[in-house]
Amino acid sequence: MLYEVTLHPSVFDRCTDRVYWNSVAHILQGMFANCVFANLWSGELLNEVSRRLKSLDHGTADTLRRLLDRLRDLRRIHPRPPAGGRMPRSNPEWLDEALLSHSRCALFAIIARDAVLSASPPAIASGVCVPVEGAGTNTLWNGRTHAQQVPRCRGCVLPLLAPVLERSRKVHVVDYVIARALLNPRRSPSAARFRDAIGQCIHYWGRDRRPRTEFVIHTELPRNETLARCASAFHPWRSALRYALPADASRVLIRVWSSTTGRYFQRNRFLLSEIVALKLGKGFDLFPGTSARQTENVAILPEESARLVESEFAQLRLEGEIGLR
Repeated sequence: MLYEVTLHPSVFDRCTDRVYWNSVAHILQGMFANCVFANLWSGELLNEVSRRLKSLDHGTADTLRRLLDRLRDLRRIHPRPPAGGRMPRSNPEWLDEALLSHSRCALFAIIARDAVLSASPPAIASGVCVPVEGAGTNTLWNGRTHAQQVPRCRGCVLPLLAPVLERSRKVHVVDYVIARALLNPRRSPSAARFRDAIGQCIHYWGRDRRPRTEFVIHTELPRNETLARCASAFHPWRSALRYALPADASRVLIRVWSSTTGRYFQRNRFLLSEIVALKLGKGFDLFPGTSARQTENVAILPEESARLVESEFAQLRLEGEIGLR
């Protein structure tokens, strides 16, 4: 779904083979769809890459800088704290740092030149190292997916959402059914599942000290219901979700919408962030544990589709906001 990848500095060492640089560009372009660039040693990796780009011919360096800038614009470059005892200075040291960082928090792939990987038995044994020269036919690299179908339960769906939640400043959860479940006594089990699943989402989002702005839950006010009754139904969430709220000043709230004439609240469910947008077929009514009879399909939305989802809110009527702090 969203894969954390690091690029070894050797990828950007001087080379006159145009086929090689086409491979590097292809890898970077492939990262746009569903990868996060792990910027090792609290960001020093990208500084090292920038230094090595200066030794390349102008055309090649400019192309690679634009691709890296695109990753930055997508907010897909995220620092990783140091894993080793001192900042790496050479290719072997940067590879050791990547492997040690992977051992502490798993990376999906470490991409490096074949010569660097071949000289390191630990890299070969790790199972996560991808040579640039063979990325086009590499099973691991080509195994990335844009969608995944899993049992409809918290233990299976939330791990797919966690990489997005843990890196996002702003998160919007969209599920039109939530208010309907809370206002219908016969659906109290479903309402409890919504609360617990979204509570876990907030917990993932707020569990470190990175900057955050807001976590917003969007739902639809059922017909013939009032905002006051809806706010009353959500009131117990304040105490139930207190454990998950971050200690900073970020906003955590519910926005209640209603359909306007000729316009209906869209019927899909989403998790939207500045990093990526995810579509959930059945939404956040997730069962506990790791097994369920039903399945859930979680998919990354293309940028154009994500912008369309966000634009649809302008065509609805905002009934009100309910704070959870």
